[in-house]
Amino acid sequence: VASASMRGGPTPRPETAEASHRRRRRPSRPSSGCVRIDKFVVRNQCNQTVEFRGFSRHVAAGQTVFFRGQRTVDLARISWRLQDGPRDYDFIALNGNWSGPGGELCGHPNYGTWYGFT
Repeated sequence: VASASMRGGPTPRPETAEASHRRRRRPSRPSSGCVRIDKFVVRNQCNQTVEFRGFSRHVAAGQTVFFRGQRTVDLARISWRLQDGPRDYDFIALNGNWSGPGGELCGHPNYGTWYGFT
């Protein structure tokens, strides 16, 4: 079993002015109805390597990997498969494009398989 977590932050609150009357820099706010995902972490609990499409990453058995950077393919899904297993990918349909950590997710994700079961 491989597990993944996506950590996002709530919409930040306005900062208060500092004693010098300068305002601290605020993180950018997500668009309405969206969440900014700051971290994408995969912990592979399988006994085989799992490969992730779009990220071009392999996560070895027992390894935990923090995904970084943006991706340019498979933006509407997070797709994975066992390296030496069937060639088909299981996936989480994001129902919107997400380029990777630091990007916004605006859809409502759901799990699916290559065979179309959800």
